[in-house]
Amino acid sequence: MTIAVQRLASPILPLLTSPSRTLTVVAAYPRAAYATDGTTWLSVVTPGALLPPDALQLRTKSPLVALVPTGSQLIAGQGALLLPDGTPLTIDQQTRVWQPTLRTRWTCQWKRARLQALLDELTDPPRGDRFLATTISRSKALLAELIGAIITADRAHIAQQVDRLAGLGPGLTPLGDDLLVGCCLALTLLAARTGEERWSSLRQEIALQAASRTTPRSAAWLQQAARGEYAREFLLVAQALCRGDHPCLPHLLARVTQVGATSGWAVTFGLIATLERSILPPA
Repeated sequence: MTIAVQRLASPILPLLTSPSRTLTVVAAYPRAAYATDGTTWLSVVTPGALLPPDALQLRTKSPLVALVPTGSQLIAGQGALLLPDGTPLTIDQQTRVWQPTLRTRWTCQWKRARLQALLDELTDPPRGDRFLATTISRSKALLAELIGAIITADRAHIAQQVDRLAGLGPGLTPLGDDLLVGCCLALTLLAARTGEERWSSLRQEIALQAASRTTPRSAAWLQQAARGEYAREFLLVAQALCRGDHPCLPHLLARVTQVGATSGWAVTFGLIATLERSILPPA
């Protein structure tokens, strides 16, 4: 028995071609599992799940909690990847290799009024307890402070707000980190729109600083953002925003905001808020 790979993120190609190594699954869910050897991360997902920049998407809908349970081990390298039970994953001519970076073949354009309307429609995730409600409110306030510091180019204040947001909240990828990833994606769009290197440099500084102060999985997520690499679904949202009032945008937003308990919402909020809140001149 073999399981075919449907999509493969280009950054993990070296993992498959290098000498064999063992990765331990640190978290497994029905449609996604995350494994690491302490330095390199691999996301194994099934169709319909978020596709991170370090992902292998399998051509199966079998629950991953059974295929790659938490604590189990994957063997990767020498052109192969073996599941814990020894089942090999196959890469064939139908496997699609994708680049987790922003691709824009057009001039980025957006209007502040439209961004503000999207922000108003982006309601907070359900606040199941007082701690989560407090975390959401505090994180949004800190993000606003960070954006203000970006506008004024106050590097000391930027660093201070990043330190406060990094690792803020529970979970594999805390809420504060997800907001920062969204902010970094907005800086990537600004770099694409203006051609100014300062936006890319600032993105790298913010992401790497936050990565040193959070959970291992979230640190990997932020290190990818530092390189301008993001989950496929968030890139699609960014590219739709870049094209103005794209007809697919409502559908894309509805999908990504449902990812995780707060992750999809937070990345999206960080992206739109950073674009809208006074970084861009009035349209």
